[in-house]
Amino acid sequence: MVNRVIAAVFLFALLSVLQACAPVRTQTQPVTATDYSFYKGSLDPSYRPVTRVNGYLKSEPSAMCYMSIKYLGDMPEVVGIGRWYGPDGSLVHEGKGQFNPRKAGDSSVWTFGTDKISQISKNTGIWRLEMYNGPYLLFIEYFSVGDYLVDVSITGVPGKYAQKLAIDGKEAGTISGGEKKPSALTAGTHTISVNALINATSDTRYVTESNKRTVQSEGSQTFEYHIQYYLNVNSPQGKTKGSGWYSEGTKATFSAESPVNVSHEVRYLFTKWSGNYAGDSPDATILMDGPKNATANYKIQYYLKIESKYGSPKGEGWHDKGSTVTVSVLSSENLPDGSKVFFVKWTDDMISSDSAMTILMDKPHTVTANWRVEPAPVFMAQPLLAIGVLIIVAVALFVVLVLRRKRKKED
Repeated sequence: MVNRVIAAVFLFALLSVLQACAPVRTQTQPVTATDYSFYKGSLDPSYRPVTRVNGYLKSEPSAMCYMSIKYLGDMPEVVGIGRWYGPDGSLVHEGKGQFNPRKAGDSSVWTFGTDKISQISKNTGIWRLEMYNGPYLLFIEYFSVGDYLVDVSITGVPGKYAQKLAIDGKEAGTISGGEKKPSALTAGTHTISVNALINATSDTRYVTESNKRTVQSEGSQTFEYHIQYYLNVNSPQGKTKGSGWYSEGTKATFSAESPVNVSHEVRYLFTKWSGNYAGDSPDATILMDGPKNATANYKIQYYLKIESKYGSPKGEGWHDKGSTVTVSVLSSENLPDGSKVFFVKWTDDMISSDSAMTILMDKPHTVTANWRVEPAPVFMAQPLLAIGVLIIVAVALFVVLVLRRKRKKED
């Protein structure tokens, strides 16, 4: 008997240790709200609000919120808690609802409301609803209570994009593309605003030219959006121009730097565009009918330098990497002083005795032409002296002839 007791105590202690050492499993949020909105009237047969609103008149007794719930795990008991806060931030009402058990993947509709709107004295302004499933916050939504209603709508934006609506700079609910929602304002002048832009993706957005409206009475305010696409101009070398946002249907001008000098003898030269644009000029224009990408492509060029005093050298300049270039000079040349030069050989990067040779442009090259100079004959080398001598001889002969004629006359 004693042994059994000892064994039981040991087993209990072992189980306690194992349980203490076992990893703690953190419970994740069991439900999520896929859609929600304040509304008036009844829900339609598809369990969506007939009229979505952002505001109620201060004389209305109650406000209702609809929400579409998706269950992320099996739920033996489902509890929803709604906390309603007035314009001064104080808790006005807390509501609790219990729902039937659910399986993972199920969906249902919850509706929560408060009948306290007209029961508090200072009820105009921005109200807030915090919706919970047990300890998990599902969402926070705002609505306004006031003296008159203004219908607010946005166009040009798909309905799946909801954005914040603000009254006098304070968040007052959300509104989606294509929706028209009444917002409540107190007597006087107010500013209604929406987001200036809505980012759909990294390269698509919706923009409104005016995201603020001043109102002081009942009416309708529509914010119109237009779509913009991003042009991304890429270049592995050098600078580009033109990347940015452009309205749909406009033409965007962009460019890439060319040439891009790495050094005085190596450079990159633009060849063509790839991506959403094809062209061989570094300056280009594209129609923005969607997001665009353009990538500049380049080739490497090396400089071939020829050093030569004579021979009218040919072939110097920039040449494509891997190309072959013929460099040449005249094999001989007569100089103005009567001397003559003869090509001997190429030196430096290349050695050759041919006046014309082919070079593979696998890197920058410098070649020097070497020359042999053959002096001119003495007479040709001293042309002025020779001319002077001739003149002197001619003058001397002329003088002699004149003297002889004079002597003959005297005789």
